[in-house]
Amino acid sequence: MKRRGINYNTKDFKKVYRKARTTDIEKWITSVEKENPTMYKAREIAAKLNLKMKINDVEYQGDDTKAIFYYTADERIDFRELIKLLADDFKTRIEMRQIGVRQEASRLGGLGSCGRELCCCTWLTNFNSVTTNAARIQQLSLNPQKLAGQCGKLKCLPQL
Repeated sequence: MKRRGINYNTKDFKKVYRKARTTDIEKWITSVEKENPTMYKAREIAAKLNLKMKINDVEYQGDDTKAIFYYTADERIDFRELIKLLADDFKTRIEMRQIGVRQEASRLGGLGSCGRELCCCTWLTNFNSVTTNAARIQQLSLNPQKLAGQCGKLKCLPQL
């Protein structure tokens, strides 16, 4: 909580109105099950519109009223037509969020070169920029293939 700047001494916590009922849990489960087919369908629609973007993940709200599409793109994209088509197809509110390649690797997960789960998936929350000076200080070889992580960027400081 300290890292995110949340003061736990205040009384500004969100209220819990009631415990989740079985219908709430069933609705949440059905929305989670819809995420992967929705992502594949959205990728098809984006490809038909010739948008240079990669839809990485879809996340439905628990009450199935809104879908958040996470995407990566190298340049600015006009996806107004995509949002219209997605809203017509899935009958829900659509929100698009652009994420970086490191956040993409964090969301998708995987194993690092050390054989353990990626640091950004487990405990690493902020992504500081890393330069080749960090590798020089640690007297590592400056081979780009050894210094690049799964996201294609320089490995995070703890992994170097």
